Amino acid sequence: MRVLLERNGRWLNAVLPGDGQGDCTTESSVPTRFDIPLRRRTTQSLPLVDAVFLHGSPAVGNYLEAQRRERVRGLNDNFADEMPHPHEKLWQEQCPCYSHEAIALEDGRPMPWSDGSWYALREKELVPWTFPDEEPWEEVFLNGNDYQVIRRIT
Repeated sequence: MRVLLERNGRWLNAVLPGDGQGDCTTESSVPTRFDIPLRRRTTQSLPLVDAVFLHGSPAVGNYLEAQRRERVRGLNDNFADEMPHPHEKLWQEQCPCYSHEAIALEDGRPMPWSDGSWYALREKELVPWTFPDEEPWEEVFLNGNDYQVIRRIT
């Protein structure tokens, strides 16, 4: 799979695993042409509950303390209080990876995968995140001047 998107006046060409070429990312001043043009739609989504726990206000910290939870522990099935679960449900309804319309996300937030990588990746910029009809899904992160491609299979 190849993903091409414009970022800051430059074109990012991400060749993702599956093309027989391995993964790589390059930038250029002119776009490479591909067969399937995409339409951009701007949307906003809620932050992940784990991000609210980690970066939330002092009131969030007080709530977590009352629940005997640390900010760095994310939401999971053994969270006793029901209060965060409606937020998580609404987040899932808005997240493009649960949609059957989106095939890629530009400049989104990392997904809370079961490997726990969200915490480490939260400071990196998620450039594209692809949602083809079938797995795998690929995420490309920008870390300084380097790109990191992660292939996800659930």
